Amino acid sequence: VNASMYDAQQGSTSGAHIDLSTASGTNTIHGTAYVHRGTSWINAAPFFFNQDPDIPSYNKVPQLHRYIAGGTFGGALIKDKLFGFISYQHLHVSDQEIGDSVLDVPVGLSDDRSATGLASVSNNSFCSAYDQANFGCTPITAALIDHTAQVLFNSPSLPGEPGKWLIPNDALASSNITPSAAHIDNAFIAGTGRFTGDLGVGDLDYNASKKDTLSLKYFYQHDPTISPFSYSSVPGFTEHLDSGAQVASISNTYVVKNNLSTTQTLGFIREKNWGDNEQPFGPGSIPGGAAGTGSINMFGSNYFPGVSIYNVLGDYQPSGFSQAILNIGPNAEGQSSNTGVFQSRLAPSGNAIWLIGRHTLSFGASYTYTQLNTIDKRTGTGTVATDDFSQMIQGYVTPGSSATGFYVSSFLQGNASRYYRANQLGTYLQDKWQITPTLSLTAGVR
Repeated sequence: VNASMYDAQQGSTSGAHIDLSTASGTNTIHGTAYVHRGTSWINAAPFFFNQDPDIPSYNKVPQLHRYIAGGTFGGALIKDKLFGFISYQHLHVSDQEIGDSVLDVPVGLSDDRSATGLASVSNNSFCSAYDQANFGCTPITAALIDHTAQVLFNSPSLPGEPGKWLIPNDALASSNITPSAAHIDNAFIAGTGRFTGDLGVGDLDYNASKKDTLSLKYFYQHDPTISPFSYSSVPGFTEHLDSGAQVASISNTYVVKNNLSTTQTLGFIREKNWGDNEQPFGPGSIPGGAAGTGSINMFGSNYFPGVSIYNVLGDYQPSGFSQAILNIGPNAEGQSSNTGVFQSRLAPSGNAIWLIGRHTLSFGASYTYTQLNTIDKRTGTGTVATDDFSQMIQGYVTPGSSATGFYVSSFLQGNASRYYRANQLGTYLQDKWQITPTLSLTAGVR
């Protein structure tokens, strides 16, 4: 990776340049194979896991399973003329430490999820006796509890997930501990992040003559990631991030004479990055256990929008810390689910190197055609946000502003995808002057 001071041939952008070199076959058949596996069976508990009262003792040492397997093989298909080389590597990681959810829930949230119980939890944090005396707030009653909000807090845990509820209880309440600057979170849900990587390389080299060689190269990479809590504080809305790339090139090198050589290359690259999420239920049928079934009117969409409670702790929010937020589904600020980027680039080029005395002249031209598609399938879906838990439990939503961290209630319409095309032609000339055996001067223009 050349981040700075690259030569004129590598110009045209202000960022880093990445050169990819592959191995080649030889007349002798050669190959390797390897495998490596690692687990957490002798790992110590991470410091912050060990100190966190939310995390049960049996989860203090997060599970980690990692293995890598791969190999290479190369040799001559035609002796002295045609050589081939291939390699492949598979990587799999399952990591509980990056898959766990350490979250905030309303202080005092317990198994009493009745309308009366939820009203009491809300008043405890947003309209206590102190708040009533000093700020004139009015406590809410069971009659003011919104049915859909009660359904969400009564939604049972999903199959295979721990605990009784989709939104867990306050784990600190039994120890009479409340969130503080030293420890703001009050709930924990175990999860596992999973990463898989498949990488392959293929190389074919043909010696047409002593002066003329042809090379075909191919690189493949696919890196899907599964993260249970990237978008949501609670289970069921697992992120699926699909990333990958393919690079292919055909290069011809021809030696015109002893001090002059030329290279012609045709390159192609395809990249993708797409993220979406699982949906344990839709907006029209939200399971609520004893509270019944609830629904959110999403104007015909069957995508659960995610509900973000911006201020979930109320009076127990530690001063000087950003607001504790509870996301039930994809959060209403990032809104990154169902979006992705796909890019293709075709790049032919021609280059020459000419040695003249102490001077090495490099010159050439290149053309690139770039196709960039930013795909946004959030249209026809929405997000729901509330100012705080007290507002949410009464069914009030907020349009969103800087005061609520831009967590917004919205419904997206129209075509949000964008398609860009670009053509670029570039030429360059560079001279490397070897002034002395230990001193050289390079100057170039592009």
